[in-house]
Amino acid sequence: MPRVITGRLILYLLLWLGAEMTVLRSFHLGAAAPLPLYLMVLYACLEWGWKTTIPVAFCAGLMRDLAGSAPFGVETSALVISSLVLDLLVQKIEHGILVFRLGIALIFMACALAISYSLTLLLGSRTAFAASDFAALAGSALYSALLYPFFFFLTALWFKERRLLRQYELFR
Repeated sequence: MPRVITGRLILYLLLWLGAEMTVLRSFHLGAAAPLPLYLMVLYACLEWGWKTTIPVAFCAGLMRDLAGSAPFGVETSALVISSLVLDLLVQKIEHGILVFRLGIALIFMACALAISYSLTLLLGSRTAFAASDFAALAGSALYSALLYPFFFFLTALWFKERRLLRQYELFR
């Protein structure tokens, strides 16, 4: 993908943001909610490479900030900081195996949600830490990580990501 932020990517993020605000609200499991824009950052890192992660994280975080009720900049900061951790993690761990990918997804989701929650605590939007908040964060991270294969399939279809057959692959 030569350019990172394209009209196709912005439209795709807006569609998922709209789905998150409307349709996906009915798919909540208790306080746990799926987070498709977080999964888009993960997709960008794993499929497009580490150079695309920060711009996609910034764009997705900005959209969540504009649509959310948290103080402005919290989601953007959380996604950009956690995407830096994600880039380091992906460079050090083999991410071709599905189990490792699910583990990376869980770690990324938990890290991003913890940073977002910590920033809202620091800015005074929330008054205290509660055990139910921890359960909601852990549940959302796990729920989103489990939706990872479905999301990656739909995203690959949207961006028509197919490997081109190269000359040297003909003789395998």
